[in-house]
Amino acid sequence: MNDAFNQILQDRYSGSLTVANRMLDFFQQVIANGEKNKTALDELFEEVHQASKSLIKAQPNMVIIRRVWNQMQATFKRLLKSEAIPDDFYRILHDRVGEIRSELQENIAKIVHMGAKVIAASNKVMTISASTLVREILLTTHRQKRRFEVFVPKSDPLAEGIRFAEFLAAEGIRTTLIPDSQVGVFMADMNLVFTGADRIYERGFINKAGTLPVCLAAKHFNVPVYLVAETMKILPESERTVKFH
Repeated sequence: MNDAFNQILQDRYSGSLTVANRMLDFFQQVIANGEKNKTALDELFEEVHQASKSLIKAQPNMVIIRRVWNQMQATFKRLLKSEAIPDDFYRILHDRVGEIRSELQENIAKIVHMGAKVIAASNKVMTISASTLVREILLTTHRQKRRFEVFVPKSDPLAEGIRFAEFLAAEGIRTTLIPDSQVGVFMADMNLVFTGADRIYERGFINKAGTLPVCLAAKHFNVPVYLVAETMKILPESERTVKFH
């Protein structure tokens, strides 16, 4: 595993969609290197399998990572059973990475389009952590020339909120960074809350630390909470244990 992959493995800031796209970048790089070095398909499979296994163990709640790997694994297994020549299987793998990426991008565009409609002019919006989808919704709304304000808790223990607030402010969005302990104080003035999710299951969803207090405060003050997430993040309770075969 190279330095680029180790950076993905150690990333505790980015949202799961960003991590999934970086995972696809890694797959593309491994496949390109394999094509250049004429690596056997079974060796190529083992390299991406071990990398994916490490990433899923490092981020067990990021369901989309598992979904992306499952799709790539199915393609690898189909090729291993086929009689495709090397040039064909490299092309098929490259194409599969592109198809998965396109599917993600199309779904993101649909969610962002719908999410941006929720924010009205002069709204005050609270969000927690650093969701890729929430970021894109806020940026899209800003580009539509609607004025609004975002309140971002610090999001301890990793403090993702600091970088997220700095990013939004740099884009020209009026942003206020608040202590996690003051969520309830500010919530009374909010119009809505956006949150991302790493995993959705029958009884709720899993997101970064601090999401539950934000949602409970919103419920107390009758502030609507919008969960923005890809359907690929749905994982039933019965499938929550990470297994490799």
